[in-house]
Amino acid sequence: MNPSSSGWIKKFGSLAITKTASFTDAVLWYEDMAHWGLVYGIPWDVPMGLDLPHQPTADERCKVLMIYGFWTSYHWIHPDRDFDQMVDALNEYYTALGQDKKTILGRLGFPNDPYGQLEATLESRLFPNQGFVLGALGQSVINIWLFQDLLAWIAYLEGEKDTLTFRKQLEINCFGLLQQLIGNSGVWEKIKPQLIHGTQWITKELLLGQELPESPISVQSELPLNARYMVDFCLFAYLTQVKKTPWWTVETWGQEVDIDPTYLSERYKAQVKWLEEHRAFIDHGWEGLFGVQFYDRVKEWTQKLILRNSKRLIKELEGSGELLILLSKSTHKELNPKEKKKVQEQLLDIFKSIPSLAIFLLPGGALLLPMVVKLIPKLLPSAFDENRIDKDPNG
Repeated sequence: MNPSSSGWIKKFGSLAITKTASFTDAVLWYEDMAHWGLVYGIPWDVPMGLDLPHQPTADERCKVLMIYGFWTSYHWIHPDRDFDQMVDALNEYYTALGQDKKTILGRLGFPNDPYGQLEATLESRLFPNQGFVLGALGQSVINIWLFQDLLAWIAYLEGEKDTLTFRKQLEINCFGLLQQLIGNSGVWEKIKPQLIHGTQWITKELLLGQELPESPISVQSELPLNARYMVDFCLFAYLTQVKKTPWWTVETWGQEVDIDPTYLSERYKAQVKWLEEHRAFIDHGWEGLFGVQFYDRVKEWTQKLILRNSKRLIKELEGSGELLILLSKSTHKELNPKEKKKVQEQLLDIFKSIPSLAIFLLPGGALLLPMVVKLIPKLLPSAFDENRIDKDPNG
């Protein structure tokens, strides 16, 4: 089975591994998904019996584990149904999410092959509209939010009526919980852009400055499987990104979000053990779970782009008094959501007139606007602070 060639999902369905029942309940299934790394967005290997012809890449492992996770969960919920029925149900599920993709023949008006359609959809889930940001930097980032597709799939199979709202809320709650755990750490502002980049539905709200709920999210109110994932998601980010990871910080967070202390300690130890077993693979295979170095390179790249066009940018900014006032205000005071939206809209209008900056209008470009807003006053101080005293480069 070659997961990079067409027909691989149908081939998967013919393998012996899909003919036997693997799991009988959600916990066993989840622990298997965690073992292979899909829960953490780090698929380090795949189960035996998948008959891969070569050493798979990270992207290929992710695709294979996704279909493996979809099938094994489907089989435990509907043990009397076959693989073909699962493929049809999965296409219907992604249609409900608005994420289904047609094959080339399907786009030309021919009947869509269910297997080909599912292959196209999974490919798009691994590589969503990442736009010029990743393309310009030559990056291939595993989508750390991908496992949530499987959790929403299980809810869909168990009768969830509004799958789209369910999936959106799961994403928002995960982001909110992680913010509550590490929002006060120095790493939060670095990983936040990459976190947002990986999301499907909360990006727009965050870019426009709308705040997440201030009151702590109660994990107890979540479905058991979702709660387990949300706790693991946050603990894993904490352990991989925060240099000093004292237990008392996690313990306090657990009390705020209503997690049983014994259960939290159990999950914490499980994360530590997994990291100890796979630390070398992570260190050599990824730059960190949420791409802190990725953020640094994007910031550097954006800064160079603004500097190269600084004269033209200043000229355009001088013609927009209101924008200058708001940008100046942003250097010493947090803008409200309405002001942030106005700044971003006016900046986009200016970028339309500067060819080199028009890339911010392409898919993915809007993700860099908050970064641009912070960079402009620092890179172009004379336009915002006439009394600024520049340091002597020799002193």
